[in-house]
Amino acid sequence: MTRTRTLTESLIAELEPRLADTAYTIDRTERGFDVVLDLADAKWWMPLSRNGLKETFVHQVAVDESARRYSVNDVARAIEWKAGLDGQRMPSLRAGMSGHSGTVITRRRKITIGVSDRAAVERVVDIAFDSTAVAEQIDAAAAQVGLAKAMGRDQRIGLVVGLAGLGIAVLAVAMVVVSQFVAQ
Repeated sequence: MTRTRTLTESLIAELEPRLADTAYTIDRTERGFDVVLDLADAKWWMPLSRNGLKETFVHQVAVDESARRYSVNDVARAIEWKAGLDGQRMPSLRAGMSGHSGTVITRRRKITIGVSDRAAVERVVDIAFDSTAVAEQIDAAAAQVGLAKAMGRDQRIGLVVGLAGLGIAVLAVAMVVVSQFVAQ
């Protein structure tokens, strides 16, 4: 008996090859899945530690099977690097409430000039980081599966708060303008 694949399973199957040979892995959740930095795989520790990674992003993907929609909530988390018993630096996610969520866009570039292994003065580190790279892969895979993107809870809350702030600002300006005409 064959079982029909859910949209979540189809999206994961479409996304997995796109994340191959990257430091990211997929963890299934109740509402869909998370795309996270694979800190359990020691092969990524040295390049990530050496390049000073201090923050990572969890891309929380929720899939609404009946509506054929998905949303992505980005959560930024701090990383601390600590020396293990063997002296190798090991990552640990810092606990606490610091960080951001919603749609987080971060772009960084680190260039270090120094003496290379070839004894030449040149770029020894040239790393570019773009937090949207994984989100773009998720969006492309979702489009391939036929899912439409929806705003996540944090994005909707941010939109409501922003619109409320705009409404208060417009009301305050209107009150100042009206008070100027009434005072005359």
